[in-house]
Amino acid sequence: MATEVKTTTRVVRPMKLIGLICSGIAWILMIVCLASDYWVRSDKVNFYQGLWNECGKVTDATPPPTACTVVSSQSGTRREYVQASAAFIIMSLLLGMAGFVLGLMACIMQKFRGFYKWAGLVLLVAVLFALIALIVYPAMFHTILTEELSTDPAALKDRVNWELGWGYGVGWGSTFFMIGAALLFLFGKDTDEIYETTDYVD
Repeated sequence: MATEVKTTTRVVRPMKLIGLICSGIAWILMIVCLASDYWVRSDKVNFYQGLWNECGKVTDATPPPTACTVVSSQSGTRREYVQASAAFIIMSLLLGMAGFVLGLMACIMQKFRGFYKWAGLVLLVAVLFALIALIVYPAMFHTILTEELSTDPAALKDRVNWELGWGYGVGWGSTFFMIGAALLFLFGKDTDEIYETTDYVD
């Protein structure tokens, strides 16, 4: 009597693994973004500002280290929006790390396969926090600069022509990698069934 044997062939899709790599890259970039003092800079002189320090004066010379002031030592709105942006970036960094760990656990342990979904959701929240910081920071910098220049145009002439620095750009790069990782974790296929064959063995 013939025995029916069904064989299903599956192909492993590397989408989740690519998502894990993207989340790791995003986490590293977010660390660089957080540490950088080049979120905004002057195009004319050596002025630059990040989440922690503001460096430079109205001079064409490279500012010495003593020319930098800690943002937290400033007063009023100029300090508050920078600290708020830093807080959101830190939360995004921590959530990005959590998403990476969840994705790693799902990747290396079969019983935690469901963690891919949680990793994707956590990364989406991290993206939200990063977007808030990346939108608020330049908007508030421009608003406050405009207000201060309207009262004393000469006081901040080193920042009339300012531009976004590479540290800020790295933040956007990290955010895009997190978005990609989140989508791959949520919607990327682990395996795909490509065909099924039936054999009869005597």
